[in-house]
Amino acid sequence: MIDLQNRHFTSDEEIITDVIAENLTFLENVNSGWNKVYRENNSAVKWLLFHSDRENHGGGMKILGKLPFPETEILIDIALNSIYEDETIAACCVLVDNENTSDFRLSLIEELEKIADGHRQKLIIEYTELLSRHNRREIIGKSYDQVTEDARYFELIGRRAYVLSLR
Repeated sequence: MIDLQNRHFTSDEEIITDVIAENLTFLENVNSGWNKVYRENNSAVKWLLFHSDRENHGGGMKILGKLPFPETEILIDIALNSIYEDETIAACCVLVDNENTSDFRLSLIEELEKIADGHRQKLIIEYTELLSRHNRREIIGKSYDQVTEDARYFELIGRRAYVLSLR
């Protein structure tokens, strides 16, 4: 039996299959059928099955997450402290998916620099793409200086992540 009380997410496909079969009831398709909403059999708690990195045709990693999704600070805490590696990965993917509405990179790199767990640092860096120096902010309507500043921000985060990845 999977412990749903102490989890917000899972990205482990075997766990997702088991949880849906044993603990959840299908409620509805959303987002043109790409996502599915479930309810826990013994409570009113709802879960969303979705794919991260949705811009890829066919979707990215399959994730099951408890609704409503936590705010950015809590997602960072889950990534840093979850005892489940698949939950850490899922929290990282949700951070990236929500990047258009909530900037997480500076807060995350500051917290990553405080921990000593090199494996977790590398895992989080990989799944949040912190090594990327590519500007991921909207550029339409911005001045050249604003776009340059955004690019510089991503480059500096990437450099800090690179230093951590060498540990």
